[in-house]
Amino acid sequence: MRLLNSGLSFALYRLPQTDEVRLVMQSTGQVRVVGKEELDPKGFIFAPFWETKDCPTLLIEPQVAVRGWDDIARETRQLKEKRGTLAQPNIRVTERRHKAMFQEAMHAITEKQYEKVVIADKLIARGEEMLHGKEERVFCQAVGQFPNSMVYLVYTPIGGLWMGITPEILLESEGDMYRTMALAGTKMDDCEPWDQKNSVEHQSVVHYLEETLTALSTDYHKQGPYTRRAGNLFHLCTDFHFPRQGMLHSMELLRRLHPTPAVCGMPQDEVYRFLKEREKVERNYYSGYLGPINMTDGTHVFVNLRCANIHSRFTAYYAGGGLNQYSEYEKEHEEIERKMNILKQLAHD
Repeated sequence: MRLLNSGLSFALYRLPQTDEVRLVMQSTGQVRVVGKEELDPKGFIFAPFWETKDCPTLLIEPQVAVRGWDDIARETRQLKEKRGTLAQPNIRVTERRHKAMFQEAMHAITEKQYEKVVIADKLIARGEEMLHGKEERVFCQAVGQFPNSMVYLVYTPIGGLWMGITPEILLESEGDMYRTMALAGTKMDDCEPWDQKNSVEHQSVVHYLEETLTALSTDYHKQGPYTRRAGNLFHLCTDFHFPRQGMLHSMELLRRLHPTPAVCGMPQDEVYRFLKEREKVERNYYSGYLGPINMTDGTHVFVNLRCANIHSRFTAYYAGGGLNQYSEYEKEHEEIERKMNILKQLAHD
């Protein structure tokens, strides 16, 4: 793939319920770090769960913005190849610590410190489970197999190479309206009823969005909950629509919405501090957000779920799950395994 071999910053992606692959590429200059003073950047945004000096919010400027494989091939045909020289940030290779974090979080929930805590897990895979060298094939397979999700492949010299499949909209423009969603609660079989654990988990996100939108003094329309399919998993989903007119600037709004309890917990501020202090997994860009923002076709920003950071010697797979008083370790572990296997399985196929 000339695009990947070029060393240029780019975002290759396919939005849900479309057949059209799109490319945003920065052909000159450095990818831009988005400062807190910026209100309405234009391009493809790539933000971490929490910002640090080494893991900032990035913007790929749309110096090239095309749709469809033919136009993408035409735009990338003359790119010079620099395979083997792609810049990759340092990543600390840590062992999986899901069970220890589960126990610590459940203790805090039992002691009534928190209502919900979302914990992340990272698996370092080598050998045939690596995505290096398979990026184009896996991306195309994901586009075909996951029509209800945002599928992406993003590279920047600062953030590295990432691939993901995410069904969760954080902020999307629809004409004169915005859309966001509460996507929380997971089951493996659509025939199974939603249990209390998942219903409570979902409702915490619904309440958060209701409170956030009410605080913005905006009218909103709520639709749901309903079951939304994402590959071989099923989620509880409630959609929120609210007017764009008179609303905050796009970055202000994204920072109000992120992180939702679907990737953090409740109460938000307290759990956020708990995770920053206690969680041993470095999330990096997992559970942040990404997507085109203020482009000619609008804004389509998603929460970065079920993703992988691709290196030449290993692939770091990320996933997470929400815990509340009804959580059981075996079920939570199985859920995370299934989420990680979405990309891992494509590497095998």
